[in-house]
Amino acid sequence: MSASTKAVPDPTLAGAKQGDIVILIMGASGVGKSSFINDVLAKANNEKRFTVAPSEDMTACTVKVESVIVNGLTSGRYDHIRGRNVILVDTPGFDGTVQSDSDMRKEIDDWLKFSSRQGLLLGGYVFLHNITGDRFSGAPSKNFDMFKLVRGAAKPPLGRTVLVTTRWELGDGEALKNWEAWEAELRDKYWCSMLKVVDRDGWRGTTMQRLKYSEEGAGALGIINSILSAVDERMPMLLDLKSPFLETDIVILVTGNTGAGRSTFINALIPPNASPKMKVGANGSLSTCTHAVEYTIVDLKHGSTVSKEYRLVIVDTPGFNTPEITDPEVVRRILDWFYVFPKTQENRCGVVYIHDLTEDRPRAIAENDVNLVLGAPLSSALYRQLAIATTKWKLLEPDAAEARFNILKDRWGRVVSQGSEVSAFKEEGDAWTIMRRFLEAVENSSPLALGQMATRATTNKKNSASMVLYRLLGILGIFGEYFQEGRGRTKG
Repeated sequence: MSASTKAVPDPTLAGAKQGDIVILIMGASGVGKSSFINDVLAKANNEKRFTVAPSEDMTACTVKVESVIVNGLTSGRYDHIRGRNVILVDTPGFDGTVQSDSDMRKEIDDWLKFSSRQGLLLGGYVFLHNITGDRFSGAPSKNFDMFKLVRGAAKPPLGRTVLVTTRWELGDGEALKNWEAWEAELRDKYWCSMLKVVDRDGWRGTTMQRLKYSEEGAGALGIINSILSAVDERMPMLLDLKSPFLETDIVILVTGNTGAGRSTFINALIPPNASPKMKVGANGSLSTCTHAVEYTIVDLKHGSTVSKEYRLVIVDTPGFNTPEITDPEVVRRILDWFYVFPKTQENRCGVVYIHDLTEDRPRAIAENDVNLVLGAPLSSALYRQLAIATTKWKLLEPDAAEARFNILKDRWGRVVSQGSEVSAFKEEGDAWTIMRRFLEAVENSSPLALGQMATRATTNKKNSASMVLYRLLGILGIFGEYFQEGRGRTKG
């Protein structure tokens, strides 16, 4: 790898090479992440060790993301990953003593993002939890929540996520019985949503394991080897991997505020039994259901709804206006996702914005993006690649819903006059009614090189109004002119 040490967020990455396997170690401060890594280093006969704080020390030992290259783990037993180095990543706990949770998560996200761009492979995650602690509350619960956010923002690991309970060697008798009961509660309540996920091929991406340094195969090295075995098993899929997208595909980003009904709209477009449905949040929940960018492919060639012979790549994005993820972070995750497209491939693209009709005061989406990023009016052609679908009609009286709908259309008059359309998503069948009209405009648009968007974002900050990245960002950003304090506003 030619990158200099100054160019990377962690000096270890300067010595890594393309194809090396990354395993991220996470958990609360003091749970034993550094000790876990040191045990692997010792068992693999590597000399380097991380500093470990004394057990009575209340100060976090790891205060920034650090990594170490472990040599020799892939020799001998593996068919497809033999000779690749393994990079174990030690992360600070989310306890707020050194830096904020958001800053810490950004540091981890940036590390993973950089390593992916350097061609390193995300092999898996290890999340450590102290079984002797007082139930699953406070710091342990907070760290697990942050772990899920980090995991959801990154690309899926090639291997597995292992949820590990620690400190079993300290218990016997009654204490051990209590810990076993707590372990069952973790498995059946707090961790069950991750543990129960099995894909179409029967692949279980998350497992649970006890860490017992004294038992063969149950120590840190045994857990790492279980991840590497999973990576080796799935490596042929990566070696044979081709882009799942075709140049004839039309990419539709579905955006909107959290809880507006993005996933519900997408599910209405998916034919029965044709594809897994998107997860829909519980009614009344204030938390966003979608943390990572997800997509589904709808092949129109064999569908009865439309007669076109291309495919739709329908992309579900994290919601805006949520305390869990900032609006700029949502945009960043969308742009990062475009790395899945070959940089030379061009696709037609459109954006569907889902708006909850019951919102008293519509809030801004990335409200400064147009002024700060574009610095110029949008091309009228881009407005035609934007559709607005209003939802939650049944929560209002019919007359009140129609009145709100008409007010919104007047408020968004400038967008509508340029070619965008404001529609009503009342019933499931309305989704395809909206989509059929929208696709006529998208079909006539110019193809965009989606795979180049995130690259251009980091390499060229000047003269950005003409860049593909900011053209699409502008489609999102125009709502900043209309969604402020419930008033319509145009540029001077």
